[in-house]
Amino acid sequence: MRSAGERDDVSLKLVCFYRLGYYVRQVIVDLRVKKCVSSDEEGEEAAVVTPSDELLELRENFDDLDSRELYAKLMSVDPSYAKTLHPNNKRKIIRGLEVHSQHGVTMSEILAEQHQEDQDVSGPLRYQHNCIFWVQCQQTVLDERLDKRVDSMLERGLVAELLDFHSRYNQQRLEEHKEADYTHGIFQSIGFKEFHNYLILPEQERQSQMGETLLKEGIDALKLVTRRYARRQITWIKNRLLRRPGQDVPAVYTVDATKPEEWDYAVLEPACHILETIMKGDVPLISPAQKEVKQSDPVVHKICDICDGQILLTQSNWEGHLKSRKHLKRVYKKRKRQRELLQLMQSYEKKKHTEAAGGPIGAVADDSAST
Repeated sequence: MRSAGERDDVSLKLVCFYRLGYYVRQVIVDLRVKKCVSSDEEGEEAAVVTPSDELLELRENFDDLDSRELYAKLMSVDPSYAKTLHPNNKRKIIRGLEVHSQHGVTMSEILAEQHQEDQDVSGPLRYQHNCIFWVQCQQTVLDERLDKRVDSMLERGLVAELLDFHSRYNQQRLEEHKEADYTHGIFQSIGFKEFHNYLILPEQERQSQMGETLLKEGIDALKLVTRRYARRQITWIKNRLLRRPGQDVPAVYTVDATKPEEWDYAVLEPACHILETIMKGDVPLISPAQKEVKQSDPVVHKICDICDGQILLTQSNWEGHLKSRKHLKRVYKKRKRQRELLQLMQSYEKKKHTEAAGGPIGAVADDSAST
């Protein structure tokens, strides 16, 4: 691709991303919010950039509170944002409270500013001409590659690194009778909580049968969450780049990297053709990925009293819940109890009415007997 730029005598910067969509946005989107704050599905987690002493103290205070208490606090300062979260989502609730405490603005205000233009990927595009290549492969192949990546990380000392971090941070928390915290900073990374049961073992027990079992469970869990995370990244790309309305969403060109031996033919050559054509101001022969029109899913914040106060945050989730077996089963049981209660009340009223009607007759009989 560099050769394409050199042949056309054009200075070209090619940026390759293989991780979070958050980094993609930093390049293609002109973010116009305050420098200290960023917000979207991943940006909310970066809302406070520097973990100052004040912030660390703030987090300690929040950590000591129950999730429901924190949710009530967030509802009092930022109800709009709170209604988009589940009361058990302690991490994002704390993030919303931190933003308000640190910067004097609410997360909902930041979101409104960030999403003020509906026809873009959460903000206007930074550059006039954009071209995005999405390197894909078959899901089974991707899963195998992800498993091998985890194996490679283990060979390069992942477990030793986790043990080092654990001894520096979570060990102290456990000695203070606090739970290990995997909700802040680097400890949110995939790997820490998956190996928790292994990490808390005494050193001499890590070589035992139990230690080997827990280590294997941690490895299996790490591979599982890595595959899940990859699927979420695919969903992010589809939601942000293929399902957004408007003309300002960049065109996405897909290339298939399932077979490494066909890289030049399946990936490099079509990508170079697309890039060269766009740089000349022409339309590539290869079509971009088709846009998927996705209907909006409004936030509703519904509470199902039948299902023990279960909270649903979107209209589609609410409608799906109402049709679920769990909900319908509870509705059936509730109606059955209501019918039984109604029958019991009717039976009681009937008996009471009968006794009231038969009372005077019994009294006359008693008088006759006494005479």
